[in-house]
Amino acid sequence: AMLTQFAGMFTILVILVSGYHLSQHLRHMHSPVVQRKIMAVLWMTPIYSVSSWVSLVSTRAEPYLAVIREFYESYTVYTFLSFLISVLGRGDRWKVVELLAGRADRLPEPDRCGGCCKLGRS
Repeated sequence: AMLTQFAGMFTILVILVSGYHLSQHLRHMHSPVVQRKIMAVLWMTPIYSVSSWVSLVSTRAEPYLAVIREFYESYTVYTFLSFLISVLGRGDRWKVVELLAGRADRLPEPDRCGGCCKLGRS
């Protein structure tokens, strides 16, 4: 019971913080195309936290809430990619593909773990 209350407290905190950020975007809507995408991504934390908390309280509802979480997660990934296209490519997705493809050959090999040790190399 105490862990459920603890999780509920953080769920309320997440709702308050996300609600504040969402309200700020609504009050200062300077770039609606971009800010709508940001707001859709910001909704992910309260949806995840509320559905996870309800899953803790009612284990019978968990499978149904998991479906809602998975659908919103996929929508958020789509919205984030759409956000990147609108910001980096100014609405043209091929500009973003060219931008990323042009830099892909200059990426260093992933041979370090946090910059402190070599992975699998002697």
